[in-house]
Amino acid sequence: MAEHDPELYATISFNVYSPDYGRLASFKEHSEVLRPGPSIGKRYFEKLAKADSIVLFLAHHNKDFLGTKFFEMLPFRKPIAYFGDSGHVSHFIESNRLGTHIQDYQSFVDHLRAIRLKEQHFNLAYDVTQHSLPNVTEQLLQLLS
Repeated sequence: MAEHDPELYATISFNVYSPDYGRLASFKEHSEVLRPGPSIGKRYFEKLAKADSIVLFLAHHNKDFLGTKFFEMLPFRKPIAYFGDSGHVSHFIESNRLGTHIQDYQSFVDHLRAIRLKEQHFNLAYDVTQHSLPNVTEQLLQLLS
């Protein structure tokens, strides 16, 4: 991207928080864009609130699993850039217009441009209450009745 679209490249940054952030040393040539740091613990939600987009990486074995972290992201109403295999997660994100399944360079660029231009491509009004504990509990109780 630095070579193909330097204007877009100059406008992006990724903050990566992980106890293994030292492993990201191979990205040092992109240090102006990729900013690794140690795990942030309780400040996780504060950082999500300030982000323009949320990056979600899932391994192959989780491609069909909408985990708790996924549902913790939804109330922030930020477009999700999902890096992972096609499956239930990618289908859920794209069918509800919650973000982009990043499958190649162009889908990544399109996602970044949509965020930068504040395009209304994403459904930031998605009803997250359907996934709340009271609603899920009520659904379970109805099934058990």
